[in-house]
Amino acid sequence: MKAAEKTSKREVARTSVKDRVLESEKLANALGALMQNPGNHAVNRMANIIYNMVLGVDPRLIGIATFIFRMWDAFTDPVMGHISDNSRFKIGRRRPWIILGAVLCGITFPLIWLVPRGWGEGATFSYLLLSCIIFYTCYTIFAVPYNTLAMEMTPDYHEKTRVVAWRALFMKLSAIGIAWLFFFTQQFKDTLTGMRWVGLGLGIVFVVFGVLPGFFVKERYYKQASKQEKVKLWPSIKTTLSCKPFVMLISMVVLMVLGCQMINGLGEY
Repeated sequence: MKAAEKTSKREVARTSVKDRVLESEKLANALGALMQNPGNHAVNRMANIIYNMVLGVDPRLIGIATFIFRMWDAFTDPVMGHISDNSRFKIGRRRPWIILGAVLCGITFPLIWLVPRGWGEGATFSYLLLSCIIFYTCYTIFAVPYNTLAMEMTPDYHEKTRVVAWRALFMKLSAIGIAWLFFFTQQFKDTLTGMRWVGLGLGIVFVVFGVLPGFFVKERYYKQASKQEKVKLWPSIKTTLSCKPFVMLISMVVLMVLGCQMINGLGEY
């Protein structure tokens, strides 16, 4: 035990001053997770409740809509990564997109729940699909640069772990908040009205906390990146998929997320 403590102290000491991240930057980056987690999971949590239980849409149609806009999300992620990598703004290649994405998410998330009452099943399904495609496009604009920026805040392994630990704390806190979304909708005259107000509240959260990493986290490698040759999309994808450990890791993550989302989606019933 004492040997482990001594090793831990020596490892902290190895982090040079130039590789350390200010506590204020760690906090700003971590607070962005208060937007990331709800942005990623709130629709999956509430779509069946609002569109099936309240509005009466066939759950098979909701499943089809979810599949389509999530596949769209999977397509736009590498495209946004390519755009961000090759951006050359004065304040960085990540930060402008983070700020823009957070604001757009704050605007588009409440729209998902503003579906008019009394529409037919086909029109309601189309509204869900279109509004979610728009929202997740905006979410990609935020999330991809945000996650990339966190990995670029320091080259030091241990300091990078501390950066991610800060963010993990706020992600867990936001996950607890997501579990209470249905409860909050019940504080109004009906569930749909409640979800509209909750959606507006989350939209404000997206803007307030989502822009913080863009304003207060420095881009460590921007000057270096601004001078390098722009990266091409398809060669990058081929290179990534040729890395077997990466493919295995992603496959495990896919299976884990699939299991979690199946439980979350059906658990509300």
